[in-house]
Amino acid sequence: MDSEARPLPDVRVTLEGQGQSAQTGRDGNWTLFAPGEATWTVKYEGGLDADGNRLPTLRRRLFAAAGRVTRDAPLLLTPLSALATQTVDFSLPQSLTFAGQHGALAIWVPAGAMAFESGVSQGTLTLTSLSPALNPVPVLDTGAPAALWQLQPSGTSLLAAVAPRFPNDTLAPAGRLALLWGYDDAKAGLTHAGLGRVTADGSAIVPLGAYFPHSLEFFGVTVLSAE
Repeated sequence: MDSEARPLPDVRVTLEGQGQSAQTGRDGNWTLFAPGEATWTVKYEGGLDADGNRLPTLRRRLFAAAGRVTRDAPLLLTPLSALATQTVDFSLPQSLTFAGQHGALAIWVPAGAMAFESGVSQGTLTLTSLSPALNPVPVLDTGAPAALWQLQPSGTSLLAAVAPRFPNDTLAPAGRLALLWGYDDAKAGLTHAGLGRVTADGSAIVPLGAYFPHSLEFFGVTVLSAE
């Protein structure tokens, strides 16, 4: 489904490593036959929504039981932000700001710290802000992100620590702690990625230590209460 809960036809669904794929029908449903009982990685390639907006690619982990029909939970795909793009060369150090479309958000990336799924260093990134209520991947640790972003293309890897500055959209006071989130691409879910603190001027949230989640495909932040 899209972010307005409308069925999405023609989404390509692939059972990774098995050479099987299908496309969703007009009702947004799909069917694949798993070769055995196991937990499989299912890849969804969104294509376009009804308004012509580009949709993301993402992966989910799905357990298929032998001899039984397995139903995946509804999947909501948020259209990619057409303006929040940036051409990058990961062989060079650079700051990712995505044309300022996400306020104070910025990520300092050292040379060689990221790579596209194909292994190349040059290409274009897109960053989309997601409503936490429309989070398409499971949260594997306690709590949930209050602010959430999705980085495309899917499969872009993180090879070393980066230095993000998250916008302090809740206007939390200087010094307030925050929980940082990242993406575990092996488990296809959100996990804790460290702690951050609101800067002295109150404009941003920065990590207290090295920020090195498995992946930046999804990342976020939750400001903690004062207690």
